[in-house]
Amino acid sequence: MENKIKTQFELEQEIKSSLYQLYHKFLQFDANQDNFRDTFAKLKGYKYSFKFEENQDSLIEKNILFHIGEYLNSIGWQYVEDSNEAEILIAMQYSISNSEKKFTKVVKTGSQQVVDTKWDGTAKKDEEGAPNTTTCTGTSSGSGPTIGSVALEEATYLSSFFAYSGISKKLQLAFKNSTEAQYTSYTYGDTSCSGTATDTASMCMNTITVSSTAVTKPTYVDGTAGDNATGYNATASWLHDSTETAYLQFSADNASVFWFNQSSTESGRDSNSVWIFKFTKQ
Repeated sequence: MENKIKTQFELEQEIKSSLYQLYHKFLQFDANQDNFRDTFAKLKGYKYSFKFEENQDSLIEKNILFHIGEYLNSIGWQYVEDSNEAEILIAMQYSISNSEKKFTKVVKTGSQQVVDTKWDGTAKKDEEGAPNTTTCTGTSSGSGPTIGSVALEEATYLSSFFAYSGISKKLQLAFKNSTEAQYTSYTYGDTSCSGTATDTASMCMNTITVSSTAVTKPTYVDGTAGDNATGYNATASWLHDSTETAYLQFSADNASVFWFNQSSTESGRDSNSVWIFKFTKQ
């Protein structure tokens, strides 16, 4: 049989065929499908070109596009001078005078909404996008919510863990004022909250309202019911969804320690027979 040097096209087809043979048994899983598509796409040598805009500083524009080109070349793309021959045309627009203004676009990664931020970590906003609805921005009122005769502090409190269904959870409440707290949930893949959390979610709990309805139930300590503690029913809403109500219960020992229950329904909250989460000021 005659040996010959394979063309680039033939090599690409051979690699793609091998890649499919590697993945095809596992493509019923969504994550593997994403990996396959990403890897497969990189095997195509797209032709690209740049379109230069009327920006304030052409040197900045050319420098940024140069680095973009360096990366595209590294994954097998080909730069062409004639934009008519390009499969992809890349351009950029910017304004030095507007660099500190708050502009953003809200995007989604899977089911998670992502809001762009400035270099200092604060949220951006503009006419095209939407405000950051996951971070509390309220101003100080001097204290956190008042539970009976105890005023909690404008501080961060971390809960004990609660294990269920082979996993465990911790909560964190960072009170910004008397009606608002940054709520963070940490989920772990074991029953003792050890190692690194497998899932973290943070959102703004607002309009926290503590009622005068007293409830008494035992505290939950080391998997068993402990001493009775008296607290109060409460409700709150969420900055990202004001139509959803959080049904809560607080019982404060002092300004540094309180007990907490939470449910998405009033009946679910009232059915808790113990105080589940013990929070301690950090």
